[in-house]
Amino acid sequence: MEIKAPSQGLRLTPLYEAPLKKRREEKRREEKRKRRERERREEKKRREKRREEKKRREEKRREKRESSSWSSQVYPHKLVFLIDTLQVLVKEKILAV
Repeated sequence: MEIKAPSQGLRLTPLYEAPLKKRREEKRREEKRKRRERERREEKKRREKRREEKKRREEKRREKRESSSWSSQVYPHKLVFLIDTLQVLVKEKILAV
């Protein structure tokens, strides 16, 4: 029986699977899986941190916008009060619209 060499385009295959090699491969696969899991968790933490930071910046921006334009804002409850007052004045014919 002739054994072909890898240089002739064929691979030599062992007659049995080496247990040590098999364990090393399993260990390598397990480490790779753990690394991917860890990277996924870290990425999730980074995304959550960015989301929180964005939310905090938006809240800060909104507060700043509200505080700077406080005097120019019309609040609905005050508007209702003004409309009610206007209606009373119109009813009593003090103010003609």
